[in-house]
Amino acid sequence: MNTNPSNAGSIKCNNEEVILNSNLNNLFLGSKCIAKSNSGFHFSSWIEDLGNNASRTINSSSTSSNNILEFFFDRLGLNSTDNNSILTLTQSGHYIANFVKIPSPIPTEYLVGLYSIIVTTIIGWSIPSIISSIKSRREISMFNCYHKLINNIYKDNKLDNRDLLQLNTIKGYISDAYAKGKISTEHYSNLKDEISILFQELFKEKINSLKSILNIEDKEKQVGKVKDEITDAYSKGKLTELHYNLLKERIESLNTTN
Repeated sequence: MNTNPSNAGSIKCNNEEVILNSNLNNLFLGSKCIAKSNSGFHFSSWIEDLGNNASRTINSSSTSSNNILEFFFDRLGLNSTDNNSILTLTQSGHYIANFVKIPSPIPTEYLVGLYSIIVTTIIGWSIPSIISSIKSRREISMFNCYHKLINNIYKDNKLDNRDLLQLNTIKGYISDAYAKGKISTEHYSNLKDEISILFQELFKEKINSLKSILNIEDKEKQVGKVKDEITDAYSKGKLTELHYNLLKERIESLNTTN
């Protein structure tokens, strides 16, 4: 196997570099060989050297070496592999990968400026996507962190005044993170619902405890106090409207006359 010109490229067979113009390569029928062009060259064709100045073309390039986009992508190392540069060995012989030099479609002095334009454009396309991806991962990480904190409060299936203090603290952290753009509106809404559920559970337990008060005057006093706490929690965004209304119905259903 060989290349033409000799400095235009290389050949790999079965993912191993071929020693050009040598019989030392361990190749078998069925081996897949690919011609890889060096910078400034373009794959042209595979030919079989038949001897006596005779040859036959096996595969020819399906792309044009005069294409300006291919020129720039080749210089930037972004060109994809031409499928016709792949040769499957079906018989023994002398095979040559032909390359052609890529002509510069514009004067060399303009290349630096054009490279800058192309690279800047590619970066301009990429940066918003990269920033968006980083921001999204950060928001998800924040959401998961607060979600775990909320779940840990109710892991023993019991809530008390100490848990109420923790809920208030976490609620403050979440509101602050949302205000600073560290969590999305959707995540903020979901976390508010989770916190509201726990506040609802706390107030349900308080309401249930009122049923055991026998003294009517004391009971009415405690009912009024819990009502005020529920209203205050709702006004501060600790309870959603749904949970607030459910708690109101529950506390108003208490028979305070008994």
